[in-house]
Amino acid sequence: MTTPLEGDDRARELLGESIVGQLSFLGLDGYPRVVPTWFDFRDGELLISNGPGTYKCRCIRAHGRVGFAVSDPTPPYRLVTLTGDAVVEVLPEAERIQLAGGQARRYLGEERAGRFFSRAPGDGELIRIRPRRIRFTNV
Repeated sequence: MTTPLEGDDRARELLGESIVGQLSFLGLDGYPRVVPTWFDFRDGELLISNGPGTYKCRCIRAHGRVGFAVSDPTPPYRLVTLTGDAVVEVLPEAERIQLAGGQARRYLGEERAGRFFSRAPGDGELIRIRPRRIRFTNV
Protein backbone atom coordinates (compact mmCIF):
# COMPACT_ATOMS: atom_id res chain seq x y z
CA MET A 1 0.00 0.00 0.00
CA THR A 2 1.35 3.42 -0.94
CA THR A 3 1.57 5.95 1.87
CA PRO A 4 1.49 9.75 1.43
CA LEU A 5 5.13 9.89 2.64
CA GLU A 6 6.66 7.65 0.01
CA GLY A 7 9.14 9.72 -1.96
CA ASP A 8 9.36 12.57 0.56
CA ASP A 9 12.59 12.01 2.44
CA ARG A 10 12.41 15.50 3.99
CA ALA A 11 9.13 14.78 5.78
CA ARG A 12 10.30 11.32 6.90
CA GLU A 13 13.54 12.82 8.24
CA LEU A 14 11.77 15.50 10.29
CA LEU A 15 9.25 12.99 11.68
CA GLY A 16 12.22 10.91 12.84
CA GLU A 17 13.76 13.70 14.90
CA SER A 18 13.16 14.23 18.62
CA ILE A 19 10.87 17.22 18.23
CA VAL A 20 7.61 17.34 20.18
CA GLY A 21 4.61 17.15 17.86
CA GLN A 22 1.32 19.04 18.07
CA LEU A 23 -1.82 16.87 17.83
CA SER A 24 -5.12 18.51 16.93
CA PHE A 25 -8.52 16.92 17.37
CA LEU A 26 -12.13 17.88 17.93
CA GLY A 27 -13.11 18.06 21.61
CA LEU A 28 -16.27 16.47 22.95
CA ASP A 29 -17.73 19.98 23.26
CA GLY A 30 -17.21 20.59 19.52
CA TYR A 31 -14.24 22.95 19.89
CA PRO A 32 -10.82 22.12 18.43
CA ARG A 33 -7.96 21.17 20.71
CA VAL A 34 -4.19 21.17 20.13
CA VAL A 35 -1.89 19.34 22.54
CA PRO A 36 1.85 18.70 22.51
CA THR A 37 2.78 15.05 22.32
CA TRP A 38 5.64 12.62 21.96
CA PHE A 39 5.27 10.25 19.03
CA ASP A 40 6.94 7.60 16.94
CA PHE A 41 6.71 7.40 13.17
CA ARG A 42 6.75 3.78 12.01
CA ASP A 43 5.67 2.10 8.79
CA GLY A 44 3.91 5.22 7.54
CA GLU A 45 1.90 5.75 10.76
CA LEU A 46 2.20 7.99 13.81
CA LEU A 47 2.02 6.18 17.16
CA ILE A 48 1.16 8.03 20.36
CA SER A 49 1.17 6.24 23.71
CA ASN A 50 -1.36 7.24 26.38
CA GLY A 51 -2.62 6.21 29.76
CA PRO A 52 -6.06 4.62 29.77
CA GLY A 53 -9.14 6.85 29.48
CA THR A 54 -7.48 10.16 28.57
CA TYR A 55 -9.64 12.98 27.25
CA LYS A 56 -7.84 13.05 23.89
CA CYS A 57 -8.44 9.32 23.42
CA ARG A 58 -12.15 9.71 24.21
CA CYS A 59 -12.38 12.57 21.71
CA ILE A 60 -10.53 10.71 18.98
CA ARG A 61 -12.71 7.64 19.50
CA ALA A 62 -15.75 9.86 18.97
CA HIS A 63 -14.51 11.74 15.89
CA GLY A 64 -11.46 9.95 14.42
CA ARG A 65 -10.06 12.76 12.29
CA VAL A 66 -6.92 14.52 13.44
CA GLY A 67 -4.28 17.01 12.42
CA PHE A 68 -0.63 16.86 13.39
CA ALA A 69 2.36 19.15 13.00
CA VAL A 70 6.03 18.98 13.84
CA SER A 71 8.37 21.91 13.22
CA ASP A 72 12.05 22.59 13.56
CA PRO A 73 12.54 25.70 15.74
CA THR A 74 15.79 26.65 13.96
CA PRO A 75 16.35 28.03 10.45
CA PRO A 76 15.36 27.01 7.84
CA TYR A 77 12.25 26.21 9.93
CA ARG A 78 11.22 22.91 8.38
CA LEU A 79 7.58 21.98 8.98
CA VAL A 80 5.52 18.85 8.41
CA THR A 81 1.75 19.07 8.68
CA LEU A 82 -0.63 16.21 8.14
CA THR A 83 -4.25 15.29 8.36
CA GLY A 84 -5.35 11.76 8.89
CA ASP A 85 -7.62 9.15 10.34
CA ALA A 86 -6.94 7.98 13.87
CA VAL A 87 -8.04 5.00 15.89
CA VAL A 88 -7.57 4.31 19.57
CA GLU A 89 -6.51 0.80 20.51
CA VAL A 90 -5.78 -1.00 23.74
CA LEU A 91 -2.05 -0.99 24.33
CA PRO A 92 -1.15 -4.09 26.36
CA GLU A 93 1.12 -3.44 29.33
CA ALA A 94 4.29 -4.93 27.81
CA GLU A 95 3.83 -2.97 24.56
CA ARG A 96 2.97 0.20 26.52
CA ILE A 97 6.18 -0.07 28.53
CA GLN A 98 8.19 -0.64 25.37
CA LEU A 99 6.60 2.20 23.36
CA ALA A 100 6.27 4.79 26.13
CA GLY A 101 9.68 3.91 27.57
CA GLY A 102 11.27 4.26 24.13
CA GLN A 103 9.60 7.63 23.64
CA ALA A 104 10.80 8.81 27.05
CA ARG A 105 14.38 7.77 26.18
CA ARG A 106 14.12 9.43 22.75
CA TYR A 107 12.91 12.76 24.13
CA LEU A 108 14.64 12.88 27.52
CA GLY A 109 17.73 10.71 27.27
CA GLU A 110 18.40 7.52 29.19
CA GLU A 111 18.98 8.96 32.68
CA ARG A 112 16.06 11.40 32.75
CA ALA A 113 13.75 8.86 31.09
CA GLY A 114 14.39 6.40 33.91
CA ARG A 115 13.22 8.98 36.46
CA PHE A 116 10.27 10.17 34.34
CA PHE A 117 8.78 7.02 32.93
CA SER A 118 6.65 5.01 35.32
CA ARG A 119 6.47 1.29 34.80
CA ALA A 120 3.15 1.18 36.59
CA PRO A 121 1.25 -2.01 35.81
CA GLY A 122 -1.65 -2.09 33.41
CA ASP A 123 -2.62 -1.52 29.85
CA GLY A 124 -2.60 1.85 28.15
CA GLU A 125 -4.05 3.21 24.95
CA LEU A 126 -2.47 3.77 21.57
CA ILE A 127 -3.46 6.48 19.13
CA ARG A 128 -2.62 5.17 15.67
CA ILE A 129 -2.74 7.81 12.92
CA ARG A 130 -2.82 6.86 9.25
CA PRO A 131 -1.98 10.05 7.28
CA ARG A 132 -4.21 10.99 4.36
CA ARG A 133 -2.32 14.14 3.39
CA ILE A 134 1.19 15.23 4.34
CA ARG A 135 2.80 18.53 3.51
CA PHE A 136 6.45 19.49 3.96
CA THR A 137 7.33 23.19 4.06
CA ASN A 138 10.72 24.79 4.25
CA VAL A 139 10.33 28.47 5.18
